[in-house]
Amino acid sequence: MDKHKLIQNMAEDWSPWQIISENTCEHDEHHAKDIEEYINKFANESRNFS
Repeated sequence: MDKHKLIQNMAEDWSPWQIISENTCEHDEHHAKDIEEYINKFANESRNFS
């Protein structure tokens, strides 16, 4: 099966799983700071209830 044909106009030397994986990792890195800030805020708020 030619996996590159699963995605319209995908170059033959690309692999769908690599494209999806790379985009996911870049997306996660983009939000890492926001997630860290949220966790720290939640942890600080939890300490104030003690």
